[in-house]
Amino acid sequence: MPRLRSPRTRAGAAVVAASLTFPVGCAHKVAPPPPAPDYAAATAQTKCGVRRSADKPLVVEWPAADRAALEARARTGLVAVRYQGCEMELLPGCDVGGEYEFLALERKQERVTIHNEDELYARLPVGAASLEGKLARSGELVVDMTIIGRKQSLRHVFERSELSGHCENATHVLTGLTVGAFSLLAGASTQAKASVGVAGVGAGGGVTRAQEVLASDGDPTRCDGEHFEAPLPGCGAVLRVEAVPLAGHTAQAVAQTPAPMPTAAPATVDEGPDEEERERIRARRRAAVWRGVGISSAVSSGASLGVMIGGAVVLMQYNDDTFGIDYEETAADRSKRSLGTGLLIGGVTGFLGFGALSIGALRASNRARGLTNASFTASREFTGLTLSGRF
Repeated sequence: MPRLRSPRTRAGAAVVAASLTFPVGCAHKVAPPPPAPDYAAATAQTKCGVRRSADKPLVVEWPAADRAALEARARTGLVAVRYQGCEMELLPGCDVGGEYEFLALERKQERVTIHNEDELYARLPVGAASLEGKLARSGELVVDMTIIGRKQSLRHVFERSELSGHCENATHVLTGLTVGAFSLLAGASTQAKASVGVAGVGAGGGVTRAQEVLASDGDPTRCDGEHFEAPLPGCGAVLRVEAVPLAGHTAQAVAQTPAPMPTAAPATVDEGPDEEERERIRARRRAAVWRGVGISSAVSSGASLGVMIGGAVVLMQYNDDTFGIDYEETAADRSKRSLGTGLLIGGVTGFLGFGALSIGALRASNRARGLTNASFTASREFTGLTLSGRF
């Protein structure tokens, strides 16, 4: 026999059901979950820690407007920037005392090939994040550069107190700018052909893949010249910058930066001195050798001048001793005359020869340092002296 519930029991059950069905009006809202950390950005910043990318990054991937602003600012003086991680920002309102001096170099060709993200962040740290997708799709990035010279500062240590203007965010000073022409390309240029022939009937096909030009500046065909004091027209694009941190900035930045998220350390790219640095070292050595030759030749020329004067004095004494119509020349007088004549001729020859060598060595030293030599014209009465050397 089924049990019957009383009306009070059924009413209580209805109340309980109603209280479970409808939410209570004073209940608190549930807080949304916190946003997930941006691991991609943290990983990108960690990749920017490759050592060589910190001081001499390429800037060929910069937008044309940014590179134009850098070139314009460099014409008025040294450039201060905010350089942290993979970000470099020009500070046009910050003034640094000093100017760049241009050093002309022998024309050089350089090709940089990038195959993976480690190489990308080592070579192009400032624009690496924006080029990751292009590298993944094309499989390779190529930078073809023609180098003709450097704009460089004679100083390499700067205190923050030396800056003036709006320099609150300044972290580095650009002490060197490599100039020339470049092309930034995506993908490897390939060409494949195939042909099939059966009983005299042939069929052929070909596949050609062209490289995509991502950025370019300057014309390599206009990068030829000799003894130029400024970048050549059409070949003055900035290719690479050399950033030097302000004195004391590195220690402060390390103390204020939180510990990075643990991650696999990227491969360090250390190729030693590049071709441009080796050429500068060779140029300094050549200039030092020629400068030494010039100094020693100038000293020898001065000594020859003294010999020439001594010979003239001996001849004057000979003329005084033999003055007179009836004077008979003795063996001592003839010896004095020969000595004076020899000293005079030797002194004149040494003075002119060592003087010409000193001037030539000075011109060679200036040419090795990329400076323009002063014009020099020799008279037709004297023969020229040619000195060639290879270092």
